[in-house]
Amino acid sequence: MTGIPPLTYEPSPALPAPPGGDTPAVVDLPPPRSAAGAPLLAALARRASAARSRWSRSTWRRSANCCGPRTA
Repeated sequence: MTGIPPLTYEPSPALPAPPGGDTPAVVDLPPPRSAAGAPLLAALARRASAARSRWSRSTWRRSANCCGPRTA
């Protein structure tokens, strides 16, 4: 897992409530930082894909060799 920067979380500062006490109907969230999580998600997807292909190859080999040589 070298080369992958750790994910960081930086909370937005809290804003004061409006003077009337009403809250807005829509909460204004900051835009996501897709560049921060993209390398991590890509690495996890590659690792999962490699694990699935290794598992399927080894399972196939075991099932092909489990009962000795096949005869027609």
